[in-house]
Amino acid sequence: MSKKVAVLVEQQFHDTELWISYYRMLEAGFEVTLGDAAKFEMSASEAKELKWDAIIAPGG
Repeated sequence: MSKKVAVLVEQQFHDTELWISYYRMLEAGFEVTLGDAAKFEMSASEAKELKWDAIIAPGG
């Protein structure tokens, strides 16, 4: 079972903050989900069901 990572992107970030994190996680064998942090609305129980092992907020 692969580990899951969510990368939540805001407006204020540098491209390298996003893409280096994204590709490093892929290289490490993680399943990576990219999402718009402003539109990424869900309850804590919904997030828990997805069972992310990490959440990355580039520029945050």
